[in-house]
Amino acid sequence: MKLPTAGAPPADSAPLSDPRATVSAVTAPVVAGAVTGLIAAISYYDRLLRPLAHTFGMWILLAVIASAGQTTRRAALRTSTAVFAAIVAFHLGQRLIYRIKYHGDAYTFSANSLALWCLLALAAGVVLGPVFARIGRSGWSGSAAAAAAIGLLVADVRRRTHNYPGDSATLLTFAVLAIIIVIVLTAVSRRQLVRTALLILPCVVLAYFLVSTPLLELLLGISR
Repeated sequence: MKLPTAGAPPADSAPLSDPRATVSAVTAPVVAGAVTGLIAAISYYDRLLRPLAHTFGMWILLAVIASAGQTTRRAALRTSTAVFAAIVAFHLGQRLIYRIKYHGDAYTFSANSLALWCLLALAAGVVLGPVFARIGRSGWSGSAAAAAAIGLLVADVRRRTHNYPGDSATLLTFAVLAIIIVIVLTAVSRRQLVRTALLILPCVVLAYFLVSTPLLELLLGISR
């Protein structure tokens, strides 16, 4: 999936009501989402990578890549599509890998859980897409968007490692790599990076309260 170029937000060459524009807008996110979901499913059965399947880090990074530098509507569409595809691929991948690894079909598949997460994917697109779309733009709005993404990544690691310190190495490594990607997308100028740095701490604090809500903890429990 091609990373967006930092700078001013691109103008749409065609409205999303154009079927060709819509197909073009969702094809790459579907592929990126499917790949992310399969990686998460593989991680679920791997001792070292398993922590990634119990956190939001991969989904946050996917949302950033799908929406950064896009227009607001296109970012919402791309993010919803990417996260939706990732969730479907994750659930189906879990079942497939279980059958291959354990030579059976005793894996419990919850259609209700899948439906719930798909609805959340659409909601995530509506909320995170327009926010992360500003990543790469000059000014405080671009810095705030990047700081919000970094804040979510850091807070998610803190939430998990607080209860599972043994997961620290895997999650910290992933978080560092993800933050580097966000910074690369943000680096319009040195001033922009300074603005982002100033906003990271408050964003981390706010994000920690968001990712630590009982509702999200319950949803993570449902997905296991």
